[in-house]
Amino acid sequence: MDKFDKKLQEALRASAPEITPEASRKFDAALPHKQRHFKGLVAAALAVVFLVMPNVNASFAQTLWDIPVIGEIFKVTSIYHYQDQNSDVNVPAVKERSKSASYINKTTKEWTSEALSEFKKDFGNSKSASFKIDYKVVTNNKYWFTLKVESLTTAADSGSKIYYYNIDKATGHVVKINDLFVKNYNYKKVINASILKVINADKNTTYFKEGDTLATPFKSINKNTQFYINDNHQLVIVFNQGEIGPMSSGTLDFKMNTQSLSKGLKSHVKTVIR
Repeated sequence: MDKFDKKLQEALRASAPEITPEASRKFDAALPHKQRHFKGLVAAALAVVFLVMPNVNASFAQTLWDIPVIGEIFKVTSIYHYQDQNSDVNVPAVKERSKSASYINKTTKEWTSEALSEFKKDFGNSKSASFKIDYKVVTNNKYWFTLKVESLTTAADSGSKIYYYNIDKATGHVVKINDLFVKNYNYKKVINASILKVINADKNTTYFKEGDTLATPFKSINKNTQFYINDNHQLVIVFNQGEIGPMSSGTLDFKMNTQSLSKGLKSHVKTVIR
Protein backbone atom coordinates (compact mmCIF):
# COMPACT_ATOMS: atom_id res chain seq x y z
CA MET A 1 0.00 0.00 0.00
CA ASP A 2 1.58 3.35 -1.02
CA LYS A 3 1.48 6.50 1.11
CA PHE A 4 -1.46 8.02 -0.76
CA ASP A 5 -3.60 4.89 -0.31
CA LYS A 6 -2.66 4.76 3.36
CA LYS A 7 -3.66 8.39 3.92
CA LEU A 8 -6.91 7.85 2.03
CA GLN A 9 -7.70 4.82 4.16
CA GLU A 10 -7.02 6.78 7.35
CA ALA A 11 -9.21 9.67 6.16
CA LEU A 12 -12.08 7.37 5.26
CA ARG A 13 -11.89 5.59 8.58
CA ALA A 14 -11.90 8.91 10.42
CA SER A 15 -15.07 10.04 8.62
CA ALA A 16 -16.92 6.73 8.93
CA PRO A 17 -20.01 6.60 11.17
CA GLU A 18 -19.93 4.49 14.30
CA ILE A 19 -20.99 0.90 13.57
CA THR A 20 -23.37 -0.79 15.96
CA PRO A 21 -22.54 -4.33 17.19
CA GLU A 22 -25.42 -5.69 15.12
CA ALA A 23 -24.16 -3.96 11.96
CA SER A 24 -20.62 -5.19 12.67
CA ARG A 25 -21.86 -8.77 12.97
CA LYS A 26 -23.67 -8.52 9.64
CA PHE A 27 -20.57 -7.13 7.93
CA ASP A 28 -18.48 -9.98 9.37
CA ALA A 29 -20.95 -12.58 8.20
CA ALA A 30 -21.12 -11.11 4.70
CA LEU A 31 -17.36 -10.78 4.06
CA PRO A 32 -14.99 -13.65 3.30
CA HIS A 33 -12.60 -14.37 6.17
CA LYS A 34 -9.54 -12.89 4.44
CA GLN A 35 -11.37 -9.67 3.66
CA ARG A 36 -12.76 -8.92 7.10
CA HIS A 37 -9.91 -6.54 7.93
CA PHE A 38 -11.41 -4.25 5.27
CA LYS A 39 -14.59 -3.84 7.31
CA GLY A 40 -13.57 -0.32 8.32
CA LEU A 41 -13.16 0.65 4.68
CA VAL A 42 -16.62 -0.71 3.90
CA ALA A 43 -18.10 1.48 6.61
CA ALA A 44 -16.08 4.42 5.34
CA ALA A 45 -17.40 3.85 1.83
CA LEU A 46 -20.93 3.85 3.24
CA ALA A 47 -20.13 7.15 4.92
CA VAL A 48 -19.12 8.64 1.57
CA VAL A 49 -22.34 7.38 -0.04
CA PHE A 50 -24.27 8.71 2.95
CA LEU A 51 -22.86 12.21 2.50
CA VAL A 52 -24.14 12.44 -1.08
CA MET A 53 -27.51 10.83 -0.33
CA PRO A 54 -29.52 14.10 -0.47
CA ASN A 55 -28.49 14.49 -4.14
CA VAL A 56 -29.59 11.06 -5.37
CA ASN A 57 -33.03 10.07 -6.55
CA ALA A 58 -35.75 8.68 -4.33
CA SER A 59 -35.47 5.05 -5.47
CA PHE A 60 -31.72 4.92 -4.75
CA ALA A 61 -32.24 6.64 -1.41
CA GLN A 62 -34.84 3.97 -0.59
CA THR A 63 -32.14 1.32 -1.13
CA LEU A 64 -29.67 3.14 1.09
CA TRP A 65 -32.21 3.32 3.92
CA ASP A 66 -32.07 -0.48 4.23
CA ILE A 67 -28.34 -0.47 5.05
CA PRO A 68 -27.90 -1.11 8.80
CA VAL A 69 -25.43 1.78 9.33
CA ILE A 70 -27.91 4.37 8.04
CA GLY A 71 -30.78 5.21 10.36
CA GLU A 72 -31.81 8.36 12.19
CA ILE A 73 -29.33 10.70 10.56
CA PHE A 74 -30.29 14.06 12.07
CA LYS A 75 -29.42 15.31 15.52
CA VAL A 76 -30.80 18.50 17.05
CA THR A 77 -29.11 20.47 19.78
CA SER A 78 -29.64 23.82 21.44
CA ILE A 79 -27.15 26.35 20.06
CA TYR A 80 -28.43 29.32 22.00
CA HIS A 81 -30.10 29.53 25.38
CA TYR A 82 -31.03 32.94 26.80
CA GLN A 83 -32.78 33.41 30.11
CA ASP A 84 -33.57 36.48 32.22
CA GLN A 85 -36.34 37.79 34.49
CA ASN A 86 -39.16 37.13 32.01
CA SER A 87 -37.64 35.31 29.03
CA ASP A 88 -36.53 31.75 28.36
CA VAL A 89 -35.32 31.22 24.81
CA ASN A 90 -34.01 27.89 23.55
CA VAL A 91 -32.95 27.99 19.88
CA PRO A 92 -32.32 24.68 18.07
CA ALA A 93 -29.84 23.70 15.40
CA VAL A 94 -30.05 20.68 13.13
CA LYS A 95 -26.61 19.06 13.20
CA GLU A 96 -26.49 17.98 9.59
CA ARG A 97 -24.28 19.24 6.77
CA SER A 98 -26.85 20.09 4.14
CA LYS A 99 -28.52 23.12 2.60
CA SER A 100 -31.81 22.09 4.17
CA ALA A 101 -30.38 22.00 7.68
CA SER A 102 -28.60 25.31 7.09
CA TYR A 103 -31.86 26.87 5.91
CA ILE A 104 -33.74 25.65 8.98
CA ASN A 105 -31.00 26.84 11.33
CA LYS A 106 -30.80 30.26 9.66
CA THR A 107 -34.54 30.95 9.53
CA THR A 108 -35.13 29.66 13.06
CA LYS A 109 -32.39 31.87 14.44
CA GLU A 110 -33.74 34.90 12.58
CA TRP A 111 -37.40 34.67 13.59
CA THR A 112 -36.69 33.71 17.20
CA SER A 113 -34.33 36.70 17.52
CA GLU A 114 -36.96 39.00 16.02
CA ALA A 115 -39.66 37.59 18.31
CA LEU A 116 -37.54 38.15 21.41
CA SER A 117 -36.67 41.69 20.32
CA GLU A 118 -40.34 42.47 19.74
CA PHE A 119 -41.27 41.13 23.17
CA LYS A 120 -38.55 43.18 24.88
CA LYS A 121 -39.67 46.25 22.96
CA ASP A 122 -43.22 45.82 24.25
CA PHE A 123 -42.60 44.59 27.80
CA GLY A 124 -38.95 45.13 28.69
CA ASN A 125 -38.12 43.11 31.81
CA SER A 126 -41.60 43.42 33.30
CA LYS A 127 -42.51 40.41 35.40
CA SER A 128 -46.16 40.88 34.43
CA ALA A 129 -45.30 39.26 31.08
CA SER A 130 -43.26 36.25 30.03
CA PHE A 131 -41.80 34.93 26.81
CA LYS A 132 -40.66 31.44 25.94
CA ILE A 133 -39.27 29.70 22.86
CA ASP A 134 -38.68 25.99 22.75
CA TYR A 135 -38.53 23.18 20.22
CA LYS A 136 -39.41 19.53 19.78
CA VAL A 137 -38.33 16.89 17.29
CA VAL A 138 -41.67 15.54 16.06
CA THR A 139 -40.37 12.96 13.59
CA ASN A 140 -36.88 11.61 13.00
CA ASN A 141 -36.92 8.27 11.23
CA LYS A 142 -35.18 6.95 8.14
CA TYR A 143 -37.74 8.56 5.84
CA TRP A 144 -38.65 11.89 7.39
CA PHE A 145 -37.60 14.65 9.77
CA THR A 146 -39.86 17.25 11.39
CA LEU A 147 -38.83 19.96 13.82
CA LYS A 148 -41.41 22.02 15.71
CA VAL A 149 -40.40 25.43 17.08
CA GLU A 150 -42.86 27.36 19.23
CA SER A 151 -42.93 30.78 20.84
CA LEU A 152 -45.31 31.60 23.68
CA THR A 153 -46.05 35.07 25.01
CA THR A 154 -48.00 35.41 28.24
CA ALA A 155 -49.27 38.83 29.31
CA ALA A 156 -52.85 40.04 29.76
CA ASP A 157 -53.59 37.50 27.04
CA SER A 158 -51.50 34.60 25.81
CA GLY A 159 -50.32 34.18 22.25
CA SER A 160 -48.35 31.43 20.54
CA LYS A 161 -46.76 30.90 17.17
CA ILE A 162 -45.61 27.55 15.81
CA TYR A 163 -43.38 26.66 12.89
CA TYR A 164 -42.99 23.15 11.50
CA TYR A 165 -39.92 22.35 9.42
CA ASN A 166 -40.06 19.15 7.36
CA ILE A 167 -37.21 17.43 5.52
CA ASP A 168 -37.90 14.59 3.08
CA LYS A 169 -34.89 12.31 3.50
CA ALA A 170 -35.43 10.78 0.06
CA THR A 171 -34.55 14.11 -1.55
CA GLY A 172 -32.80 15.96 1.28
CA HIS A 173 -35.06 18.97 0.68
CA VAL A 174 -37.12 21.12 3.01
CA VAL A 175 -40.68 20.26 2.05
CA LYS A 176 -43.66 22.51 1.47
CA ILE A 177 -47.08 20.99 1.27
CA ASN A 178 -47.19 20.90 -2.55
CA ASP A 179 -43.99 18.81 -2.54
CA LEU A 180 -45.96 15.88 -1.13
CA PHE A 181 -48.03 15.46 -4.28
CA VAL A 182 -47.55 14.56 -7.91
CA LYS A 183 -47.73 17.29 -10.52
CA ASN A 184 -51.22 18.46 -11.57
CA TYR A 185 -52.94 16.77 -8.62
CA ASN A 186 -55.48 19.15 -7.09
CA TYR A 187 -54.49 18.54 -3.47
CA LYS A 188 -55.88 21.92 -2.39
CA LYS A 189 -59.40 20.92 -3.42
CA VAL A 190 -59.26 17.69 -1.40
CA ILE A 191 -57.71 19.26 1.70
CA ASN A 192 -59.94 22.34 1.61
CA ALA A 193 -63.06 20.15 1.43
CA SER A 194 -61.91 18.18 4.47
CA ILE A 195 -61.20 21.33 6.50
CA LEU A 196 -64.46 23.03 5.53
CA LYS A 197 -66.41 19.92 6.51
CA VAL A 198 -65.07 20.24 10.07
CA ILE A 199 -65.59 24.00 10.20
CA ASN A 200 -69.15 23.85 8.90
CA ALA A 201 -70.05 21.13 11.39
CA ASP A 202 -68.80 23.19 14.33
CA LYS A 203 -71.64 24.48 16.53
CA ASN A 204 -69.42 26.68 18.68
CA THR A 205 -67.25 29.69 17.85
CA THR A 206 -64.05 27.75 17.30
CA TYR A 207 -63.61 29.04 13.75
CA PHE A 208 -64.36 32.22 11.82
CA LYS A 209 -67.53 31.71 9.79
CA GLU A 210 -69.16 33.31 6.77
CA GLY A 211 -70.93 36.48 7.89
CA ASP A 212 -68.38 37.41 10.57
CA THR A 213 -67.83 41.13 10.18
CA LEU A 214 -64.47 41.40 11.97
CA ALA A 215 -62.70 38.32 10.66
CA THR A 216 -62.05 36.44 7.42
CA PRO A 217 -63.16 32.79 7.40
CA PHE A 218 -61.06 29.99 5.98
CA LYS A 219 -61.03 29.84 2.19
CA SER A 220 -58.09 27.71 1.14
CA ILE A 221 -54.70 26.41 2.13
CA ASN A 222 -51.66 27.80 0.29
CA LYS A 223 -48.07 26.78 -0.41
CA ASN A 224 -46.98 28.07 3.00
CA THR A 225 -49.64 26.23 5.00
CA GLN A 226 -47.97 24.37 7.84
CA PHE A 227 -48.19 20.65 8.39
CA TYR A 228 -46.61 17.64 10.00
CA ILE A 229 -47.08 13.88 9.91
CA ASN A 230 -48.27 12.32 13.16
CA ASP A 231 -47.47 8.95 14.76
CA ASN A 232 -50.42 7.40 12.93
CA HIS A 233 -48.85 8.40 9.58
CA GLN A 234 -51.56 11.00 8.94
CA LEU A 235 -51.01 14.36 7.33
CA VAL A 236 -51.97 17.08 9.83
CA ILE A 237 -52.67 20.63 8.62
CA VAL A 238 -51.87 23.33 11.19
CA PHE A 239 -53.06 26.93 11.58
CA ASN A 240 -51.51 29.31 14.06
CA GLN A 241 -53.53 31.10 16.69
CA GLY A 242 -55.79 33.72 15.12
CA GLU A 243 -55.40 32.51 11.51
CA ILE A 244 -58.80 30.90 10.97
CA GLY A 245 -60.40 31.31 14.37
CA PRO A 246 -60.41 33.64 17.38
CA MET A 247 -57.29 33.81 19.55
CA SER A 248 -59.13 31.91 22.26
CA SER A 249 -59.24 28.84 19.99
CA GLY A 250 -55.46 28.55 20.07
CA THR A 251 -53.59 26.54 17.45
CA LEU A 252 -55.97 24.60 15.21
CA ASP A 253 -55.10 21.39 13.41
CA PHE A 254 -56.91 19.06 11.03
CA LYS A 255 -56.09 15.40 10.50
CA MET A 256 -56.45 14.38 6.87
CA ASN A 257 -57.98 11.14 5.68
CA THR A 258 -55.06 9.37 4.00
CA GLN A 259 -57.30 7.38 1.66
CA SER A 260 -58.70 10.56 0.13
CA LEU A 261 -55.18 11.78 -0.69
CA SER A 262 -53.39 8.55 -1.54
CA LYS A 263 -53.76 8.70 -5.32
CA GLY A 264 -52.09 12.10 -5.39
CA LEU A 265 -49.15 11.38 -3.08
CA LYS A 266 -45.71 10.89 -4.58
CA SER A 267 -44.72 7.24 -4.47
CA HIS A 268 -41.93 7.59 -1.90
CA VAL A 269 -44.10 9.86 0.29
CA LYS A 270 -46.50 6.93 0.69
CA THR A 271 -43.90 5.31 2.94
CA VAL A 272 -44.53 8.17 5.37
CA ILE A 273 -48.22 9.01 4.86
CA ARG A 274 -50.16 5.78 4.79
